[in-house]
Amino acid sequence: MKMKQYLEYLAAALPLMSLATAQQVGKQQTETHPKMSWKKCTGKASCTTVNAEVVIDANWRWLHDSNQKNCYDGNKWTDVCSTATDCASKCQLEGANYGTTYGASTSGDSLTLKFLTKHEYGTNIGSRFYLMNGASKYQMFTLMNNEFTFDVDLSTVECGLNAALYFVAMEEDGGMASYSSNKAGAKYGTGYCDAQCARDLKFVGGKANVEGWKQSTNDANAGVGPYGVMKKMRKKKEKEAQKDESRRDSDDEGTKTGRTSLAANLSIPTWVGKGRKSGERSRDSHEAVRTRDKHDSDKKGETDDAPTKVPGALPLVEDEV
Repeated sequence: MKMKQYLEYLAAALPLMSLATAQQVGKQQTETHPKMSWKKCTGKASCTTVNAEVVIDANWRWLHDSNQKNCYDGNKWTDVCSTATDCASKCQLEGANYGTTYGASTSGDSLTLKFLTKHEYGTNIGSRFYLMNGASKYQMFTLMNNEFTFDVDLSTVECGLNAALYFVAMEEDGGMASYSSNKAGAKYGTGYCDAQCARDLKFVGGKANVEGWKQSTNDANAGVGPYGVMKKMRKKKEKEAQKDESRRDSDDEGTKTGRTSLAANLSIPTWVGKGRKSGERSRDSHEAVRTRDKHDSDKKGETDDAPTKVPGALPLVEDEV
């Protein structure tokens, strides 16, 4: 997979994020994923084209109630709801207008993401995308005994920017099965999981990060809530790691144990926050990312068609940092 990044103007800031689970589904904009292809190979000159889709992360979407009133505006939650469960039941994730609102487009095996996109409601900064397996599940990859290849062109990315393509441990359905309040799932980009464990997420573990939310003093769009670090998740992952180690010790050939999903993100490492709904950010910067499959036959990866199924991410629970 090739990734090309084009920086037109230096970005002022873009967030790093952690783990997010958004909730209800809006009805104002139909969710239609951009189409994108990639190659799945079993050996040299033995590759097939996979017709896939990509989806934007839930944290970039408009979050509103049934009357289209913002649940979150600027760097604070509005009076639409006041508790974690109340916001989860009232607030809806809206479908995305990928080109107009988020500056995202695809062509064959390429994905282009504009860093700054101005539209009729304001300005959107940055984005994070996931590769899909159909319309409602993330594409999962088994890394053990396989190869994943991609090219990166950093020639136009200036110092201080982090434009990344990486694997993340996520539930294949975006957390719908784990949390009854999550009606959106992977189709709407829910369930992001990352070791940064940022606390500026709107939803964690099926609940809104609203109670105890503190507005940022130096960013008009950011803040922190009590949710962000999951103790139970860490403990469970530690146990699974121990089991995996035992399996490797007892099987010289290795056991395919873990599956993970793929994300592409643009960020500046020193800033914590995130691009919000239409009109919530304004910056004199612009970056685009272009992602393509790598077709060179001498660098084809192998993917097991029937790997041992291990959840890409563990259930989230709400614990304070």
